[in-house]
Amino acid sequence: MKKILGATIFSSLLFCGLATTSSAEEEMLVSKENQTSIDLDWKEGKGSYYEVYRDDKLIYNGKNSEFQDTNLNSNTMYSYDIVLYKKNKKEIEDIIKYKTQTKKGFSKSLIQSTSQKNKSYENEDAVINAAVTKDYIKLDWANLSDDDGVFEIYRDDKKIDMVKTNSYTDENIINGESYRYKIIAEQTVSDERKETIQSKLIEEGYKKEDIPESAYRERKTVIKDVMTLKNLDKKEILKKDLTPQLEDFQSAASTLDSFIIRYTTFIPMKYVANNNWLAGDSGTYLKGDGYGNDKANWRGFDFFNSSYRTRVDVMPEWYNGSPGFYSEKDVSQSTLYENASAIGKSCSSSDVRCATASDSGITITKEYSNTSYIEWRVEHSASVPFGISYPGIDYRYDARMYKNGNITASGNHDRAPNHEVYLARAYSSLPAYRIHDFSVGGEGDFYNLFPPVPNEYWQYSS
Repeated sequence: MKKILGATIFSSLLFCGLATTSSAEEEMLVSKENQTSIDLDWKEGKGSYYEVYRDDKLIYNGKNSEFQDTNLNSNTMYSYDIVLYKKNKKEIEDIIKYKTQTKKGFSKSLIQSTSQKNKSYENEDAVINAAVTKDYIKLDWANLSDDDGVFEIYRDDKKIDMVKTNSYTDENIINGESYRYKIIAEQTVSDERKETIQSKLIEEGYKKEDIPESAYRERKTVIKDVMTLKNLDKKEILKKDLTPQLEDFQSAASTLDSFIIRYTTFIPMKYVANNNWLAGDSGTYLKGDGYGNDKANWRGFDFFNSSYRTRVDVMPEWYNGSPGFYSEKDVSQSTLYENASAIGKSCSSSDVRCATASDSGITITKEYSNTSYIEWRVEHSASVPFGISYPGIDYRYDARMYKNGNITASGNHDRAPNHEVYLARAYSSLPAYRIHDFSVGGEGDFYNLFPPVPNEYWQYSS
């Protein structure tokens, strides 16, 4: 197995219609999140004595089935274990594992406009909360808009349902298994923005009738990884509540807790037709990062793959508890083939142009750090280096990495080319874990690089 070093810094459920509220959903825990407190009210109808653990520490025990956790930090993730005991106070009836986070402080930038003119996913913060028992998983989310109010639910990349509520209960689970849920919402841009998009694409050489409806729609995907209960005992409480595939992070912990968040963009095919007539390059081809035009041979998602357009590595770490932050960025050489017969030739050929775009449009900023977590922002713009008329590859994301291995991240990006975001533990042989990915369907999708075509929005939480 390849060992993951410190980035390169130091080198079957089927679609079944609209869901209705299940009996399990009616019995589930209810919570209210504030800036510095979280109210928990478990309406299970089970147990007569309870214990509440926050991040593995006992914070409440008694007969009341509700509890307010106070003096918390704002915009911070917390993990709870609620143990429901039978009358003898020894035998466990059930355990509810719950992950949520306190609200952010007041910020004008987070106030979402309700007007048709300004609506966008840009400022919507829709982290999924997950409650897990031995019988089911309940997801709930807020601040996520959809034109028709119907949300698509995916589990492990398979569509399992559509719901008209802001919650979903999955009773088809296996104990000890992990699941990745995606909630997808879509909305059409304002009429004013639609006209702007249409004008820009026509200016770039597209015919009005050839512009797909997707050019006028925003999409947001909210992602949550969930691990089900393995046992109905205290081992579930003592176990660190990490990203499921990274449970081994706990055993790998040492005096150095170091992670890599790698964001890579790449063209998955061998080459793409270049129809930028404004640059006089219509009829030419741009070299891709894949291995063939047949989709079966396109470059796939791969943490280690060295063929890409751009790559940004961020390494947050804690050495003996003290936070540190390192980063690296790289832009690969671009190749333009003057004609079809030039495809595959080297840069020394007279009908091949090669150049490398500047990385000055890529900035990595550490926003905050302490002994528990590190926050940062990446803003990315890198153009094809063959003329100012070429659009750039643009994206932005914000992330918070916790020392215990949890992570929250959110951002948006052009809907071309391919995007992949990985989380890995540095200096270990543990596998890298993909937290977000996006694929183009083919060459026709590259119109999405031109602003103001809507971006893809995404949020992830472990």
